[in-house]
Formats: sequence, structure tokens, C-alpha cells
Amino acid sequence: MANRQSARKTASLARGLSRLRRARGRHVDEALAASEARLRSLVNLSNDIFWETDANHRFVAQEYSNRSVISHVQSEIGKTRWEVPHSAPDAEGWRRHRAQLEAHEVFRDFELARPLPGGGERHVQVSGEPLFDTDGVFRGYRGVARDISARKRAERALRDLNVELESRVAERTIALETAYRELESFSYSVSHDLRAPLRAIAGFSSILKEDEGDKLSAQGRRHLDMIAASAGRMGRLTDALLSLARTSRQKLSHGTLDMTALAVRAIDSLAPDYPQARFDVRSLPAAAGDETLVMQIFVNLIGNALKYAVRADPPVIEIGARRDGTDPVYYVRDNGVGFDMAYVEKLFRPFERLHAESEFKGAGIGLALTRMIVERHGGRIWAEGVEGRGAVFHWTLSGMRADQG
Repeated sequence: MANRQSARKTASLARGLSRLRRARGRHVDEALAASEARLRSLVNLSNDIFWETDANHRFVAQEYSNRSVISHVQSEIGKTRWEVPHSAPDAEGWRRHRAQLEAHEVFRDFELARPLPGGGERHVQVSGEPLFDTDGVFRGYRGVARDISARKRAERALRDLNVELESRVAERTIALETAYRELESFSYSVSHDLRAPLRAIAGFSSILKEDEGDKLSAQGRRHLDMIAASAGRMGRLTDALLSLARTSRQKLSHGTLDMTALAVRAIDSLAPDYPQARFDVRSLPAAAGDETLVMQIFVNLIGNALKYAVRADPPVIEIGARRDGTDPVYYVRDNGVGFDMAYVEKLFRPFERLHAESEFKGAGIGLALTRMIVERHGGRIWAEGVEGRGAVFHWTLSGMRADQG
């Protein structure tokens, strides 16, 4: 009786163990299926190729989602890595890569090119790691290959663009050098060939008036005065042209500038001629640039403001700055005659004037010279005005901030 009970218990236990094994097997199968589904989903979402080789470096598996991404993969199954057509970036690079494979080392981002059936090449970036069995015996490689053809095309286009840009820069440099030589020749001609006749005209008209003035009619003397005045104006225009030419070719000396101090120095040089004027100088951020040329900006703009505000009671000149992003914007504001914004671009052209010389003296070169200096410092200049209500000139030196050294 006891033996029969023991046998029944043993049989029941066996059946229970069998059911447990079947249940565990189902769970394992389900877990494996879920894991495989996850991996397949990742492969389908990727544009890469996942590959595996055997111990002889023969391709035994390649998984990928989009056959159009890398069109040569089907022909690689069963071939060794050495038999697959390829072209490495250089022979030495391929030799080092093959040594890595033979030494069973991990490799990352090795680049090579595969020929396409229709012509051209497909560039691939390959990474892999060796596989070993439980006894430490090498049994192959597993890795991933990424198509980098688009990146290579972009790099090639960028190289071609750089070559083209370098060629253009070389052409522009030659053109600038030619222009500078022509400017030097022009400056020499202006300085010597034009000044001599002007001096002769002014000198002989003065002698004629002094020696023969009493023999001339009143109209004749007025004509002589007009000749002398025109010669003087031509001399001033010649000086202005020379100043413009010198500024365009003057080498910049970079340094940190105390802009407030420069503004005060400019005012000190101009104020004696305008004793009734009032100046409001705000604290100005430091800048970087050529001290002599930046000083000329202040002299030109403050002098321009004084000239056109001289009839105000009293003339008020404000010099300040504001922030525009990382760059300070400096300004000079006046309460003078202002101007019509429809003609604002004429302000910065050489010898262009919005007011007659008889009304406001000047050669018409100051603002053009100022814009040249600002642009040579990587900045820009612009103006705002209202007729009868004054004007404000803004400028930046954004290409050479003080924090750039």
C-alpha cells in the first residue's frame, strides 16, 4: 500500500515537473520572440547594415531595412572581407585595418568605398568587435556599416567651394593691389600735378589784382575774386580727395580704445569755435581699433553736428551709446536743421551735399570719410533726421570689439 502511494506521488511530481518545464519553455520562447521583434524593429528603423563574419572573415549574416541605401550587400554573403570589391582611402590605412582584423581587435569608424553596379562609389563607415566562444577561441566579427555617401558628397562640395573661394580671394587681392597702385598714382598726380596749377591760378590772380586792380572795372575785380575763390575751393577739394585716398590705404593699428576720452578730446578741439554750444557726453563702452582713425570719426561727426546746429539757441550736442545685442551702437545727436530722410543715402557720398555751400561751408567729404573708417573697422553707419528738428548719426565697430583684443 505504501509503495503504491509513493509511486502515485512520484508520478504526480513528474507530471508537475513536466508541466513546469513546458510552461517555462513557453515563457522562454515568448521572451526570445519579443527580443527578436525588438531587434527587428530597431533594424527596420535604421539605415545601417548589421553584419557578422565567421572565423575566416567570411560574411555569414547581413541585416538591413532599406535595400536602396546600400545596394551591394546581397553579393557579399559567402565572400570573405578581402574578396569584397572596395577602395580604401589609402593603402596604408587599409593595411592597418587588415592588421587589426587579423589581431582580432575592436575597430571603429573605418572608412572605405564600394563600387556600385551602375558606376560610382558608395562610401561606408564600418565598426566591429571580435566574437569569442566560452573557451576564448575566435569565431568571427560582428558590427555595423553606415552609408556616409551623402556626407562625402557634402565634404567634396565644400572642398570645391573652398577652392573656388580661394581663387576668388586671390583674384580680388590682385584687383585690390592694382586699385591701390592706381590710387597711389592718382594721389601723386593730385598732390603734385594739380596743386601746381592751382597755386599758379591763385598766385597770378592775386598779383593781377594787386598790380592792375585799379585799371580793372568793378566787374573785372569781382571776376578775379571769383577765380581766387574757385582756386581756393579746388585746393580744399584736392586736400579732401587726398585725405580720402590716404584713409583708404592707411594700415590699421589695433588697440583698446577709451571711447569717452576720445569724444572729450574731439570736443576740446572743436568747442573754441562754438562757445555757445552745450555738450552732453554719456559714458561710452570701450572699443577696439585704430585710435587715430576712430578719433577722426568723433571729430567729423561732432564737427558736422556743430555746423548744422550753429543756428539753434543754444546748439546741443549729445554723444552716447546703447546696446544692440553684443555690439555697442554709438551715436551723435544734434538739434540742428536736420534733413529729409528721402535723401539720407546722399549724406555718405563724396561731394554730395543736401545744403548749398553758401549756407553751410564744407567740401562734402567728411561723412564719406567717416563711413570709410567705420567700414574698415568692420562696422556700419547710418543716420536719422527730420527737417528743422535735428539729426542723429549711429555707428558700430562690431568687427573689432574690445573683448577681441
